[in-house]
Amino acid sequence: MDRLKRERTPRRIFAEHKAHARKRKVVFLLTFEEWFKIWTDSGHWYEMGVGSDQYCMARYGDKGPYVIGNVRITTKRENCLEATLGKKHGEARRNINSDCHKGIIPSKETRDKMSQAHVGSKHWHSKVTEDQVREIRRIYNPDTFQASEISKIYKISRTTIYGILNRKSWTHI
Repeated sequence: MDRLKRERTPRRIFAEHKAHARKRKVVFLLTFEEWFKIWTDSGHWYEMGVGSDQYCMARYGDKGPYVIGNVRITTKRENCLEATLGKKHGEARRNINSDCHKGIIPSKETRDKMSQAHVGSKHWHSKVTEDQVREIRRIYNPDTFQASEISKIYKISRTTIYGILNRKSWTHI
């Protein structure tokens, strides 16, 4: 299956909902079984979506955690109207924009940690380990042991070998 077009199973939709709540800093205490029962009991499972006339799970008064007794299935339009009740238009719009449409910008320290978390063999596209990179740099000699021979041994492209040798990649080693 294409990784970009994964099937939207109930468990995947649940995980996305939970992750979106976490991103908005809303506590999500429902288990998958509770969450799915709320949806199936509502009779609107197949009408779920992001369109104004489609259904979503909403919290009463848009306050508190996602927990049994504090959630209901409603249309997206009704949910947005409830969120703006009693607020001036500009204030309601600012709140909607700040809560729903802005990403959280991580600090420099967090960005550095995220960057370091995917360096070298920890990166999901990595074809070689740190030890193999050291070995490639050690054994390379244009007169006796060329990049094409090394690429066959490690089953990686010559471009990758040259990137390692010229320190365009694996710069941390």
